[in-house]
Amino acid sequence: MDTRFTIIITEFRPFVDEEMYIKIEEIDDGSLALINKENETIEQFGKEVKTKVLKLLKKIDISEPPNFVFGCDGVFCSITVGSGFNRYTFDWWDSVPLNKNWRPLRKIKKIFMPETAT
Repeated sequence: MDTRFTIIITEFRPFVDEEMYIKIEEIDDGSLALINKENETIEQFGKEVKTKVLKLLKKIDISEPPNFVFGCDGVFCSITVGSGFNRYTFDWWDSVPLNKNWRPLRKIKKIFMPETAT
């Protein structure tokens, strides 16, 4: 992937009406910047983190649907990866184990939201 890209991660806890939002953008030197809702850079990650994230994205296999989950207590997570108008989004309920094809999503989330990742 030679194109600049953006990752948006959200975590929503429905019963406490709390949402966490971060945006990760590739910046000019090829590293990644963690940006909050106010568009302020919170942290910068080197090219090695970008390489790790790209490898994790390549491991995601959507040929098998995710495990069925229904619940009313937990955390709803979303990761969107995009470049320009092109993007893809993964949504999952974070309170249960993901099947092996979706586990890289949790690892990506843990890189940028380590305090919330399960």
